[in-house]
Amino acid sequence: IRVPSGAYAAFPAVETTGIFDQWAVFSQFDGDLGGGTSVTVALRYDREKRKQIASGASESASFDQFQPKISVKHQFTPDAMVYASYSQGFKSGGFNPPPELFPLRNVDFDLIVRPERTKNVEVGFKSEWLDRRLRINGSVFATDYRNLQIFAFDPFAGQVTVNANKVRIWGAELEAVARLADGLTIDGSVGYTHSRTRDYDGSGVNDGNTPPNTPSWTANLGAEYARDIGAARLTARLDYHYVSKFYWQIGNLLHTPAYAF
Repeated sequence: IRVPSGAYAAFPAVETTGIFDQWAVFSQFDGDLGGGTSVTVALRYDREKRKQIASGASESASFDQFQPKISVKHQFTPDAMVYASYSQGFKSGGFNPPPELFPLRNVDFDLIVRPERTKNVEVGFKSEWLDRRLRINGSVFATDYRNLQIFAFDPFAGQVTVNANKVRIWGAELEAVARLADGLTIDGSVGYTHSRTRDYDGSGVNDGNTPPNTPSWTANLGAEYARDIGAARLTARLDYHYVSKFYWQIGNLLHTPAYAF
C-alpha cells in the first residue's frame, strides 16, 4: 500500500507492507430441552498476528479473543417462535501509518489500532399467519462496544483508524412480508438504532456523540409481481428506501441529511 504525503505539507511518501497470520477454531452444541424449547451453545476462538513494515521500521502485534454464544428458542407452533441470545464478538486490530511521520496531523491517532470487542443481547420473534400468507418478524437488541474502530480523515495522514473506548448501541427491527395474490407480494421493514459514545478517549470530548454512519431510522417498502410466461419467468419489482440523518465523523459536525430513494 502506498500512502501519498499530505496535500498541505511536503512529507515523503510512506510505503507500508503488511503480513497477516490468522487462524480460528469453532465448536457448537445443539440441545432439545423438550416442550418446544431448544438451546444452542457455541464457542469460537480467533487469533491473528500482524506485522507492518513502514519506512524501514517493523512493528508486530497479536490479537485474540474467545467468543461464546448461547441462544434459546421456544417454538409455540410450527408458525410461531421466540428466541433470545447472548454473544461476544471480536474484530482484529491493525496498524495506522507511523504517526511520527505526520507532525502536523489534525487527528490524534496511534500506530496500533486496538481490537474491537462486543457484548450482544438480542430477543425476538418469528411468525407466519393466514395460512402462511403473512410473515411478521421482530427483534430488539443491545450491543456494548469496547474500542470501537472508527475511520477518520486527516489531510496530512490520509484515512486513519481511531478507537472509541466505550460505545453502546440499542434498537429494534420489525419486518413483514404479505402475499396478496398468486405472484404478488409486498414487503416492508423499519429499524431504529440508538447509538451513543459513552467514553471516547477518557477526556470527555465526543462523549454522548453518535458514531459515524449510524442513522437512527431506516425503512424499506417493496412490491413484487412474478409470473410464468411459457418457460420464462417475468418479475417486476418496485422499492422505496428511507435513511435518516447520519454523521460522517465522531465530532458530529459533518452529516448527510435524511433522504429517500
